[in-house]
Amino acid sequence: MPGFGRKDYQHDLVMEMLYRDLGDARTLPQHRKAFIPTKGNVFWIGDFSGQEIGIMAAASEEKLWIDTMLRGDDVHSLTASLLYQQDWEDGYAKGCTFPKKCSCPKHRTPRERAKILNFMLAYGGGAPRFSKATGLPSLESKITIARYKRIIPNLSKYLERMGRNAQNTGESYSADPYRRRRVLEGERMVTQGKNNPIQAAGANMLKLAAISIPDKYYCPLEIHDEIILDIPRAQGREACAMLKSVMEKSADYITGIKGLIRVKPRIAMNIMKE
Repeated sequence: MPGFGRKDYQHDLVMEMLYRDLGDARTLPQHRKAFIPTKGNVFWIGDFSGQEIGIMAAASEEKLWIDTMLRGDDVHSLTASLLYQQDWEDGYAKGCTFPKKCSCPKHRTPRERAKILNFMLAYGGGAPRFSKATGLPSLESKITIARYKRIIPNLSKYLERMGRNAQNTGESYSADPYRRRRVLEGERMVTQGKNNPIQAAGANMLKLAAISIPDKYYCPLEIHDEIILDIPRAQGREACAMLKSVMEKSADYITGIKGLIRVKPRIAMNIMKE
């Protein structure tokens, strides 16, 4: 169930044109509103905050990210502040909440580029893909990626090592205590070797949480990193506490770091994020 589609430079340009032409008629995709709770019930939805980032940080022992997440700060903003130091310094606006995620207009672009890199390199992307996602020239993209690898060294080395191991052995394992094995084949083994440990650990995290939910709570759906309960309103307080506890204990077990990945359940009448 996709949310609002991908976020990249070209996509943003197209959406800006559409919104300019549509004016007040513009709308966000509405398909998630089709999922509603049983009559008289509500949804309690829990999702793992920073799931993939947390798994990458724990697996690679990237201390910068681990410390940032344990403080409750924003990894993408911190990465951007190191990657684009001068631009970040010049971009401070009144009321800036950095190192939490801020709303400074001039911090938005550096943070978005850092966020793209934080995820993209784990999925086998390089300078051409970064150029396409940001609109930056090829040379500048290469320089930015080289600078990023110096700033985030443990993760960069971990991803390269996982890619080489996959190419040499044709196998990949989840980055968690279960060590779930995946046999690889074809031309994308290096890319799969980089992202499989992270994706597989994320899947294991969700599965562990889902089977740990007491039978008294009806769980009709899991989507990506979300668990959805369909329950009477009267059970809301206890269900919220249970869902947070179960999901965070699952995250602690998978990453091996207590409190790295957090969950803040929300109440809803459909599964659209608004």
